[in-house]
Parts: sequence; C-alpha cells; structure tokens
Amino acid sequence: MALKLIWRNIQRSGGDYLLLALTVTLLVAILCLANCIAVFGSIQAGFQTASLPVLIVIILFLLINTIHTFMLHQRAQALAVTLLLGMERRKLRRFYLGELCVIGIGCFLLGTLLGASLFSVVISPLLQIRTNTSWLSLMRKSILQTGGYFFLAELLSGMRIDRQLASLQISQLLVQKRRNHPIHRKNLRFWQRCFTISFALFLIFLIGIAAAQGVLLTLCVGGIALPMLACIIAFYQSLYAYFSHLRSAEKSGWIKGNRLLWLAELTTGAKTSANLNALLCVCLVFAASAFGFGMLLLDSGVNLFEGSMQTYMGFMQISLCLIFLILYFSALSLLQILDLKRQARSLKILHALGKDRASLNRWVCIQTLFHLGLPAGMGLALLTIAAPLINFRLNAEASAFRQNNQVLRLCGSFGFCFCALYLVYFLAVTVISRQNLKSVIES
Repeated sequence: MALKLIWRNIQRSGGDYLLLALTVTLLVAILCLANCIAVFGSIQAGFQTASLPVLIVIILFLLINTIHTFMLHQRAQALAVTLLLGMERRKLRRFYLGELCVIGIGCFLLGTLLGASLFSVVISPLLQIRTNTSWLSLMRKSILQTGGYFFLAELLSGMRIDRQLASLQISQLLVQKRRNHPIHRKNLRFWQRCFTISFALFLIFLIGIAAAQGVLLTLCVGGIALPMLACIIAFYQSLYAYFSHLRSAEKSGWIKGNRLLWLAELTTGAKTSANLNALLCVCLVFAASAFGFGMLLLDSGVNLFEGSMQTYMGFMQISLCLIFLILYFSALSLLQILDLKRQARSLKILHALGKDRASLNRWVCIQTLFHLGLPAGMGLALLTIAAPLINFRLNAEASAFRQNNQVLRLCGSFGFCFCALYLVYFLAVTVISRQNLKSVIES
C-alpha cells in the first residue's frame, strides 16, 4: 500500500521528478567514472586521485540538496493540504522521503551502469589497459565506492529535508514555494575583509613561486591552495551579500527596468548559490590545472617520469579536466532550468502586465549567459594573474622544456575549450528555456 502511494505521488509530479532523475543519474555517472579513473590510476600508475571523487561528492551533495529543496518547495502546498486532511506528520515525512529514496535507487543503478560503460567502452581502449587485477575486481571496487559516496550524500540531504519537514508549520508550507533566503547584509564587511586578506596572501605565495628557491619555493607551492580557496569562497559570499544589500537599500535606481527582478532572483537562496558558485569555481580552477599538467606530461619533449607512467598520468589529467568541465556546465545548466521553473509565476505575471514573449526570451537569454559565466569570473581572474608568473618560472627552467611560453599557450588552448563548451551548453539551455517559457505563458 505504501509503495503504491509513493509511486502514485511520483507519477503525479512526473515532470519535476524526471528532472531530478536525469540530474542525479548524470551526477552518479560522473562519480562512477571518476572512481574508475581513481582506482585504475592507483593500480596501473601508482598515483592517487582520491581527491577527485571527494570533490565530486561535495558537489553531488550540494546539487542533490538544492534539487531536493526545490522539490520540497514544489510539493509544499500539496503536503500542507495532506496534513490538513488528517495525515500524521511523521507518516507524511516517511512517505516523502520514501519517494526520494525510490528515485535515488533508480538513479544509482542507471548512473553506475552509464559510468562503468563509458569507462569500459571509451577510456579503456584508449589506454589499452592491462593490469594484474581482474577487470571485475576493478569495477566492483569502483561501484562500491560510488555507492558509498552517493548514499552518504543522499542520507545527509534526506536528514536535512526531514528536519525541515518536522519544523515547518502548515502555514509555512503554504508559502514555502515563494520564500527567499538572502545573505544578511551585515556579513558584507566581514567577507570583504576575508577576501582582501586571502587575495593578498595568494599574491604573496604566487610571487614566491615565481622568484623563490629551495625550501621557500616548496612552501609556496604547497601552501598556495589555501589562500586561493579562501579567496574564492570569500569573493562569492561578499558578492551575494552585496546583492542582498542592494535589494534592501531602497534606492530608486534599482527599481527601474528589470533590475529589481534581477536582484530578487539573485538573492533567492543566496546562501546555497554562493557556496555552489564557489565550489564550481574551484572545479574550473582544477580543470585548468589538470589540463595544463596533462598536456605537459603528454609533450614528448618533457621527461618528468618514466615513459609509460607519464603517458598514463597525462591522459588521466586530461580525463579529469573533461570531467570537471562537464560537471561545471551540467550543474549550471540544471540550476538555470530549475530557476526558470521556479520563476514560472513571476514570468506569467510579467506577461500579463504587458511583456511580450520576445522580451521575456531576451531576459531569459541574458540570465542564462550570466549564470553560466558567474562561477567562472573569479576562477578566470586568478588564472589570468597566475599564468604569466608561472610561465616566467617555467621559462627560467628552460632545460626541462622544448619551448618557451608553454603555460601561455596552454592557457589559450584551455580558454578555447572553455568557450566552445560554454557556447554548446548556452545554446542547449536556451532552447530548453524557451520551450519551458512557451509552455508557462500558454498554460
């Protein structure tokens, strides 16, 4: 009986749950592929890439938590009506979490099948994999790690949703779909100071990498990651705190045109958006680093490791770069589609007030451009600052490289790849958004 009711609720909200299923399946496939690469790298080449699955798990948790929160907002009024009809809150929570659990198990099975198939069909023939460990053992270990990471993320997100359902009153559930969660403007000065300090430390470490020698150089290379991460986090926290400040500043200049609507949409769920943008920015920086290091390892004129190991490591780094880039754009595309679904009521009101479809399409396109590029802003700025100094350092070590300005060439190649993927995802999201906008207006 309980399973029938859960399945009926899933069918009733088929459109939203289909979006949830596609997103989680894609993330599980990426996680499974990353685990396959990590396990193979530790077996074949003797190097560890455990940080890759861990980073993807963090992104997976944030995205799952975001889409679960979105689903809760979409279902909030129906859940409130169910409570008013007499269902116990504990039973309601159990049914709702059961729906998420059923969807999660299905996504895990499909995602692991897709990820393992991609590794078997695409990556292993390119690498011509031959290991002393059986193929079945490699896959079993990868799938077990994927399952552990995925169900940990599902458990943590489910616990958070359960606490929300337990604490929200019926009146709050009725308006939950329209609630905003901005960052308080009093945090603006704190995050601005954190950004200034961390950015200054990043520059000091970067100059040390370019000019230092011996032990000091080792300390700068090992320590630059911490101020870089702090700088990225502080930048996006201060940016969203500034948006929240503008929204509450009551300045007449921000009421003109679409500016107030822009601020309202930017500051909706600002805490989660700031954290997610910072994490995706870190993904982009890691992708650029992996691309540069991988291309250097694949250069026949660079001899840093034994021949076959260097080839394996170079190919693995390029694979990691592609995984990070796909994860970056897929996550942002999902969030843009979710935002458009969440804005359906506002768009209908704007259309009723006289906005034609062309103006709304133009507004959606600008919003897509902004959202796909926002996490890249700070990452590209840091890479632009770092590239000339690192290039200067490598030019000084000319004996290890055949060509000068290798880092600048690699930055140009990475920028071209990023722009190409940006264009592809922008066009895809724009087409989907216009179709959704058409259905919203005509409904």
